Amino acid sequence: MSFLDDYDQLYAPLLGRRAATYQQVFERLLATKPADVCIVETGAINDPGNWSGHGNSTRLFDALVNTCGGTVYTVDISEEAIETTRGLVSNKVILAQTDSVYWLSQFGQPIDLLYLDSYDLDISDPWPSVKHHFFELTAASKNLHAGSIVCVDDTYAPKHQPPFGKGMMICEYMKIIEAERITDYEGYQVAWMLK
Repeated sequence: MSFLDDYDQLYAPLLGRRAATYQQVFERLLATKPADVCIVETGAINDPGNWSGHGNSTRLFDALVNTCGGTVYTVDISEEAIETTRGLVSNKVILAQTDSVYWLSQFGQPIDLLYLDSYDLDISDPWPSVKHHFFELTAASKNLHAGSIVCVDDTYAPKHQPPFGKGMMICEYMKIIEAERITDYEGYQVAWMLK
């Protein structure tokens, strides 16, 4: 059974509004890099039972690399989130407890999928989270290549309205550099493939 079959049967039913966008990301990633993928994620698991509310992305990425090969790197400043995640994933997930922007600035490998979901979004004051995620993208940009996928969680980016959420600045940046948007406009995540 392939990872995408597992995703459809085991995970998509749990993921609510994120199910379609995760699927689009995984389909595109595996079409361009079917094996030995490098996934870098900011933000570890802090609520393991809440699949539809938080997505449990680390568990999804772990399942993918255990099927297709590769490594997941997850960074979070919270010791509790790192320890929670450690108990839920295999040794193919390398965990780091530190500031994500600093860690990304030191990371030295090409990244196939960069998943940004660290600093929690406060709807009444989104800019601290928005800036942090843009700084993460900036720190990781040296590791991205043609074909890299960048995905930001907690972002609503309808086709004919300004985006809202963690990825507001990233959405504008991706438009400027003409990255290919690979997720639908009605999801709660937004992702692009770099040219």
